[in-house]
Amino acid sequence: MKSILNLPFQVLIIFIFVSFNKQSHTFPTTMAIASTILKHKILVVGSTGATGKHVVRMLLDQGDTQVVALTRSKDKLLNLLNIGDKTENLTVKENSIGNLSAEELKDLTKGCSAVVR
Repeated sequence: MKSILNLPFQVLIIFIFVSFNKQSHTFPTTMAIASTILKHKILVVGSTGATGKHVVRMLLDQGDTQVVALTRSKDKLLNLLNIGDKTENLTVKENSIGNLSAEELKDLTKGCSAVVR
């Protein structure tokens, strides 16, 4: 029989997550620590809109995502998010998507695993 300590790290994390989730219906601390290892980069277009501001906040709260926010007003976005100086996972690009050239849009989406509009 194979010891649980000989399993790959990802399998251990999934096992711990499933075990804890069945008992308490909460995310275990181990899963939160492991998620900081995985980094995603997501572009949010319209980040000051009714839905966009919530998407940006949710992604930042996850802690494992680099958020690129496209907005016409950086100040408005930061006020809506009310995050102060905690912007280490947030990059704000002030522009309108209609004003971006194809090359600028390509550069903005480089390395992104998703685009939310």
